[in-house]
Amino acid sequence: MSETVGRTYGDVIIDSMWRGGVDALFFTSGSDIMFYQEAVARQNAEQESGIKLYTMTHEIVSLNAAMGYSAVSGRPVATAAHVAVGTLNYGSAIHGASRSRLPIIITAGIPPTATPGTIDGCIDAANFYTQQVPDQNGIVRQYMKWEHVLAYQDNPGTVFGRGIQIAMTEPRGPVYVSLPREIQMAAKREPSYASSSQLGVPLVSEPSDDAMNTVIDRCLNAQRPVIVVGLGGRDEESVAELERFADYFGIPVLDGRLFSYQCLDFDHPLYRRKGDMSNADLVFVLESDIPWLPGAPTSPSSDASIIVIDHDPLISHVPMVDFPASMRLVTDTKHFVRKALRMAEARLTAPETAALKQRREKAVIDVSAHRKSVFDEASARFRTDVIDPVWASLIVASVIPDDAVVFDDTIDSAPVRRFLKVSGPAQYFHRPSSSGGWGIGAALGAKLALPDRTVVMISGDGFYMFGVPTCALWAARLYKAPFLSIVFQNDSYNTGTEHTAKHYPNGYAEAAGFPGGYLDSPVDFAVEATASGAYGENVTEAEMLEPALRRGLEAVKNGRCAVISIKVPKLLQLPPRA
Repeated sequence: MSETVGRTYGDVIIDSMWRGGVDALFFTSGSDIMFYQEAVARQNAEQESGIKLYTMTHEIVSLNAAMGYSAVSGRPVATAAHVAVGTLNYGSAIHGASRSRLPIIITAGIPPTATPGTIDGCIDAANFYTQQVPDQNGIVRQYMKWEHVLAYQDNPGTVFGRGIQIAMTEPRGPVYVSLPREIQMAAKREPSYASSSQLGVPLVSEPSDDAMNTVIDRCLNAQRPVIVVGLGGRDEESVAELERFADYFGIPVLDGRLFSYQCLDFDHPLYRRKGDMSNADLVFVLESDIPWLPGAPTSPSSDASIIVIDHDPLISHVPMVDFPASMRLVTDTKHFVRKALRMAEARLTAPETAALKQRREKAVIDVSAHRKSVFDEASARFRTDVIDPVWASLIVASVIPDDAVVFDDTIDSAPVRRFLKVSGPAQYFHRPSSSGGWGIGAALGAKLALPDRTVVMISGDGFYMFGVPTCALWAARLYKAPFLSIVFQNDSYNTGTEHTAKHYPNGYAEAAGFPGGYLDSPVDFAVEATASGAYGENVTEAEMLEPALRRGLEAVKNGRCAVISIKVPKLLQLPPRA
């Protein structure tokens, strides 16, 4: 076949992706993107290796799977969708990709406009007329780092080299390329192109010596310092480096309000996770877009010294933010803490290091006491009449293997993260934005990238349904990528119940029973899972929970996806204890 069919721009695109580090393409079929099937098959046949094409039956699963794959692999990942309609079907996952800081190469075809019968790829079906829109890229432009419409005069290899270069440059993020069908199928013209490695990805720099001496001085003078984290754990090396920094300077670590990546081992003695910053006199914000809510009682006081570390310390992708800072340094967690440690070890005196050790000892005692109170409070919430969601979170966390890779798509009503004990880098991920439905697709992508690891996804029922689970479970069965999904089923939206009650206390919505807030006639997720080829079980009694979770893990071990749905009370309807 390769001798009779000449190379096209489609082959150049796939070659450029492969040379740029892309090894996975999440593909949803369309009449404008068949070139991907041909070019990937040719590459695999001629090289006996190359990009793996994964068939996805819904674009929101495709894009979320690409994020999960990239999050655990660190590599750029590509997706392909059908013209504007497929782009629209990416849905809220576009928002998640924009906040993920992951290098996702999002592509879609553009319907042909060449007169029927004139050139390869021209109009050959009526639907191509109705699929035309004035500005297809405009659908996603405000969410992308960069976007481009492939033009006839372009060198497609260089276009994708440029796209991968931008996606891989910190702060990393998604790019979008739309591909007219006539150009994909055009015969290859240029003998070569500039790949992303030839174009070059900028390196991250360390802060200046002067800035770091100021940082160390403030560390020594602080009485109540804290560290706030959120995104730095994308780089696995930063986890061990941050642990060294926290231990050396004796500083407890808290999660920012939006927390996406595991930045510290969950069992680290200085990892408090949640806490009050109002008494802190020094706050390090390490790659956290939203470290706290300004003006909240637990936020830092106006007297605190705040040092922001980030590739983009202005958070410029968010139009309006109002977090104060004493210093903003353009770097990342790893480079910042490495230099701080190197300089501190060279200049600190014995009495200064002794004082830091004493501060660490006190902080460890405080964190340990806080952690014990959190676990004790959750244990005390065991009930025989209903399943308390906080107690259930404790049980879920205790059953998940310590070496599992966990994708958490929950909100605070099911706080599994408080109790998890995963102990290695890149083992815990939380959805990167307010876009629900990320979890099940992300878990699928992670399992495809890490076939030998146990992957667990945790979600509420609303977000679980947003993620189009039947499509994700179908793909997992097709590609033998089993993972465990744990769903807290409260038949409620917290926005339509708790938030509504907060802002309209004793209002008409409350009197009417919060219409729009409850999911009556709920889905039987166990039956849905079974229909999709997975193991499914509904848990309705507290004593059933742990055995059910272990049966789910056993099913995954035996090569089958599992869905364990935990029936908990509706929000605002937890009955009083008997």
